[in-house]
Amino acid sequence: MAKNVQTAPANDAAAKPKSKMKWVLLLTPLLLVVGGGGAAGAYYFLQSGTGGKHEEAPPPVPLSYYTMEDALISNIVDSPQLVQVKIAMATDAGPEFLDGVKAHETAIRAELLTELMSAKADDLSSRAGKAALRAEMRDAVNAELKKRVGEDGITEVLFTDMVIQ
Repeated sequence: MAKNVQTAPANDAAAKPKSKMKWVLLLTPLLLVVGGGGAAGAYYFLQSGTGGKHEEAPPPVPLSYYTMEDALISNIVDSPQLVQVKIAMATDAGPEFLDGVKAHETAIRAELLTELMSAKADDLSSRAGKAALRAEMRDAVNAELKKRVGEDGITEVLFTDMVIQ
């Protein structure tokens, strides 16, 4: 039994350094990752160029609006229903740009009506469908303005009134 008593302390003594070494080996990479993340974050914020100062955003460009007097009326594709829509257009090109819109309103109405005639009932009843139709109308108006005035500038087409019956 004396031999067993002498060998047990030797094993405990040998186990303690391995246990400390295990902790050192586990914690060193963890500290490197945490420290590296902090250094990367500090580098990112210091390189942003603001120097801790907040840059002011440029003032928003005021929009000018043009509302068409008469509503557009069309049949709905694959449906016995009709849709009636009143249209307004927004531009950030200034009120002078709207003079070109007014001068070519008949051609613009024809393009808007063409887009409206292709709308399906599902498109007109969902928010996403209406947004897609407004985007298609905006693109059609801008193409027509580009052809007739030489520039496009309508940023948004709005439905100010819509009736489906």
